[in-house]
Amino acid sequence: MIFLVGGNGLVGYAFQKYFKEKKIKYLNIQRQNQNLFKGKKCDLLIYANGNANKTLAEKNPEYDFENTLQSIFFYLRNIRFKKFIFFSSIDVYEDTSKKKNTSEKSSLTNKSVYGINKIISEMYVKKFAKNFLIFRLGGLVGDKLKKNPIYDIFNRKKIFTSINSEMNFIHTDFIPEVVFNLINKKINNETFNLASINSVSIKNILKSYNIKKIQKVKEYKNKKQIYKINVRKILKYTSLVKTEKSIKDYVINLNKN
Repeated sequence: MIFLVGGNGLVGYAFQKYFKEKKIKYLNIQRQNQNLFKGKKCDLLIYANGNANKTLAEKNPEYDFENTLQSIFFYLRNIRFKKFIFFSSIDVYEDTSKKKNTSEKSSLTNKSVYGINKIISEMYVKKFAKNFLIFRLGGLVGDKLKKNPIYDIFNRKKIFTSINSEMNFIHTDFIPEVVFNLINKKINNETFNLASINSVSIKNILKSYNIKKIQKVKEYKNKKQIYKINVRKILKYTSLVKTEKSIKDYVINLNKN
């Protein structure tokens, strides 16, 4: 049996789609019913939960603590599982502007509330799960997307970054395939960066889709973000896609709706 924590969220929803397509039995756990699962057993616990809003984490550290650390601790200590899958973030790295600084071997020194709590969460997983896989996710696009520059651009919202920012996005529909590829290869107790194989500037994305005008938040006009994610380790076991492919799939599905 598979327990999916946070199946209604951005990453979790992609797993729900995957399970239904493959006709795999699973149970979706949310905060409202989590106490019903205390002491229950499962073969695989997929933790696709926790706060994913970096700005909110800084503004409200108590909220991030409760929804990140307290949440993951509950599942690690109250559910009996054979394998634990945890989705962390590439933001555990202090400097994401160079691939040499975003290797899984790089030291974790991010001092943001969001980064610190993700680092501690990873430590909890390694401490309390005998069998685990940790995936540090880059930028995401997918069916349940509600924020980030790609969402803002294609939903005619104001963007909160410089158009010169270079970012990495992977479509959430691709994540379950990668995860189960590694599970089926019996890879245990490893940490992987899970992202697209390249980064693209916001300026080039606008050019590709012939978008000549967007709304910008003035104070973020010169806030350039650079995400160069080292995915060399995971490429030894599975294939990945380009950021352009992920964005294209997102836009196609967005236009369908």
